[in-house]
Amino acid sequence: MFVTHSADEAVFLGSRIVVLTRSPGTVALHLPITLPRGDVDAEALRGPREFAELRAEVAHTVKAAAAA
Repeated sequence: MFVTHSADEAVFLGSRIVVLTRSPGTVALHLPITLPRGDVDAEALRGPREFAELRAEVAHTVKAAAAA
């Protein structure tokens, strides 16, 4: 388990992302990450549109969960 407040870092490092709401902590998002891993260059992983879309979804959910 790795805890971060960075959507970019979560998508880059994670195989599954869980975003929690404020008190009481409930699951706002449970998102499996299916981006290629292994011998993939860091810049190549961040390049595809899928990475940007996942990052945007996570960032939006984190902001919404923090505001609620």
